[in-house]
Amino acid sequence: MADDVKLHGLRSSPTHPVSHLGSLQLKSLSYECVAEDIVCKSESLVQYDTVLKKMSWVRFWAKFNDEKSIPMMAFFRHVGEDQEKATNFILDTLKTIEENGLGRNKNFFGGEEVSLADIALGWITHTLPLMEDRVGAKLVKAETFPLLHEWTENFKQVSVIKASLPDYERAMDYFRAKREMFNKLADGKDPSI
Repeated sequence: MADDVKLHGLRSSPTHPVSHLGSLQLKSLSYECVAEDIVCKSESLVQYDTVLKKMSWVRFWAKFNDEKSIPMMAFFRHVGEDQEKATNFILDTLKTIEENGLGRNKNFFGGEEVSLADIALGWITHTLPLMEDRVGAKLVKAETFPLLHEWTENFKQVSVIKASLPDYERAMDYFRAKREMFNKLADGKDPSI
């Protein structure tokens, strides 16, 4: 049993797991105490610490969004062959999110609660549909991306998110004007006319 129970902690910390030590001793269970360095965490702590794993997971999706969101929006800025390439890029990116970011029986990236990853990718729930509307291409469909589609619905229902979404008509006016400008540029026309 000693090999099975390892208690990680900082002896100098006021939150040192004294109660855990006491519980293990009262039950006559063998255990190993592993003193941790708060800066350089041991390999076994990193391996078993679900909080650290979740933080890495969240950071990954936030970084993923930072790297992919602008290129994903290219389908809105382009027309013709460039738009087709950009649409394929966004579909591949959405597929990555669908297959790797969201699992069955999870409302959000972090499970049952909204996480930084959800916030980072939240533009998919409000900005992307406006772009889809102006371009005339629906990308996040329930039949194509069921988990992502469900996530967008769940995310929009979170009260603080719902309350902070921009006014749909005002946002649509903005995207309508932007799309017209991009179309004029693609046609070689002065967008100010």
